[in-house]
Amino acid sequence: MKRFLLTLSVILIALIAYATPPNLSVEQFFDGRYNNDKTVEIYIYRDQKESYRTFKVSNNPTIVKQVLDALQADSQKSANYSERIKGGRKNYRITVYNNGKNIDIGFGMSVDGKSATLMINGPISAFK
Repeated sequence: MKRFLLTLSVILIALIAYATPPNLSVEQFFDGRYNNDKTVEIYIYRDQKESYRTFKVSNNPTIVKQVLDALQADSQKSANYSERIKGGRKNYRITVYNNGKNIDIGFGMSVDGKSATLMINGPISAFK
């Protein structure tokens, strides 16, 4: 009986951990706090299956650094990470695995660090 309860407990804990939201740091940029910032452009597309979001910053190195810091925090959760630097322009791509689905996060930053674009996309079920 103890063995059965232990096995059941382990299975329940695994299911709870599997079904938790990814709590991505980069998602904070879509919470509405930048809606009135003239240096920011936000695009959100959702249908029944997919979610696609873009956060574009122009001429605001403070926000660019905040986005880069959030991306680096999320890279600790990533299944893979890639970085490309060409002509001083930096591009990053990470994939976070959640609920059996991939969430792709891309980030491109200008040479001077004043402008950047953050993109997040994946199936809706990956964000739950």
